[in-house]
Amino acid sequence: MGENNFFALLSNKKQTLLSVIILFLIAAVIITFIQPFKYTAEAKLLVVQQFPPGFDPYSASKSNEYLSSVLAQVVSSNSFYNEALNAGFNVKRDYFGPDTNEQMKTWHQTVAAASVADSGIINITVKHKDQYQADQLIRAVNFTLQAKHNLYHGIGEHALVKIIDQPLVSDKPNSPN
Repeated sequence: MGENNFFALLSNKKQTLLSVIILFLIAAVIITFIQPFKYTAEAKLLVVQQFPPGFDPYSASKSNEYLSSVLAQVVSSNSFYNEALNAGFNVKRDYFGPDTNEQMKTWHQTVAAASVADSGIINITVKHKDQYQADQLIRAVNFTLQAKHNLYHGIGEHALVKIIDQPLVSDKPNSPN
């Protein structure tokens, strides 16, 4: 099919093409507005370990990177979920559902943690329908990582989790984008 034939076909079928485009735009708008709007809260934590003087800096860096990766993975666990909800913050438990499967599914959709490669930094992101609840959840996650991280690794008190970026909650809903 030549270029001229293609443009001739387009000009003959422009009403059909326009109808299809409008149909997809309407579907996209409907899907966007059916989804609940959510606020996003974000924080950054730094994992550091105390090493004796003269310890190899590369090994220390890799160890911090590994520990931050482990802690980021732990955030999605049921054990961590229970610790965070029992941390003393005003988090509504009924948002997560009545049974464990539904709780964990909602937890995974609400809270995400990712380790930044080669840095020992953990990015925490919380998405929630209520701005106040997003703030309370990220504070509970940060507190749990700081206070109870030693439950999830064998290093004991030689590791510290420090907040390097305080939790910031969006002023307006930003999900769906």
